[in-house]
Formats: sequence, structure tokens, C-alpha cells
Amino acid sequence: MEWIMNGFLLLKTIIGSVLFVCAIVFIIVAFKVGWKYMIQEERCSEKIKGSVCAYSKRNVGGEYSVIRLPIVKYTVDNKEYEIVGPEYSSYRIRSTVNPFASSTKHNWDIQGQRFRYTIHRKAFINIITNPMKEIYPIGTELDVFYDPNRPTLAYVLRYCKRKHLFWLFMIAGIVTLIIDIMILILI
Repeated sequence: MEWIMNGFLLLKTIIGSVLFVCAIVFIIVAFKVGWKYMIQEERCSEKIKGSVCAYSKRNVGGEYSVIRLPIVKYTVDNKEYEIVGPEYSSYRIRSTVNPFASSTKHNWDIQGQRFRYTIHRKAFINIITNPMKEIYPIGTELDVFYDPNRPTLAYVLRYCKRKHLFWLFMIAGIVTLIIDIMILILI
């Protein structure tokens, strides 16, 4: 009977340790991914012009998305910085192919925080290019809002409301930690 209790104690310790590590990871991710959205709106009070110099290598808006955000260079106190943006809270691409269409039509719609891109292509194969290259070509000047005390903290055009990322991971970490404590105490 004692070996059953020892096995149960070992299992409880392993589960508790795994849950504790998961909780810590959630909390670290909350600060790594979402903290900047918590402080940007208040701290980024200075405005300067920046110019699009390239496009990010990472697709946003899903696995099959071709949306690559502009990289904007800006200079503060004779030091050059780069920021990716403007960011949107959501992205959606709709694409159709019709080889018998009269022409290829595409449009984008920026509804505040949401970016919508629709393309009706006259083709046999559906190939979508990055719409950001048309909207913000290289050399385009955009407003950059930055923190005067820490110029690396910045955003392009307007603040992107993504505070939910911080709270999503933080709450997941706290709930996981509470479940871990309850397992260790109650069982």
C-alpha cells in the first residue's frame, strides 16, 4: 500500500511541476508578446515621419496569408530605428479565380483596426501578391509615434488595440497556477 502512496505522490509532484512551468511560460509570453500594447498608447506621445524601406518576412493574418507588413525607418536624435507596421487587430483575405472574367479586380478595405483584402483574379491559378506593396510602396512616408524616453517603443499611423493578447496569456497563466495550487493542496 505504501508504494501506491509513493506513486501517487510522485504523480502529483510531476503534474504540479508541469502545471507550474506552463503557468510561468504563459506569464512570460504575456509580457513578451502583449506588454507593449499595454504601454504604447500612453507612452508614445511624440510623432515623426518615417519611410517604408522593406517588408517583413513574416506573414500576418494566417498560415496561407501573403500579407507582409511594411518596415518603417525613422530617425530620433540622429539615431535610426525600424518598426513594423501599421498593425491591424485582424486580417482577412478573400480570393477567387475565374479564367473567363473580364479583368482582375482587387480592393482593400481598412475598417479602423481591421484589414480586409478581396481579389477576383482573371486566371487559371490563384496567385496572390502582398497588398501592402500597393498600399504602402517603398519610400512612402508614414507617421510614427514613439516614446521620447525609449524611441524603440513605437507604432505606425495609429495605435493597434491588442491589449487582449496580454490579458489572454496573463489570465491563462494565473488560472493554470491556481489549478496547480489546488491540485497540490486539495489532492
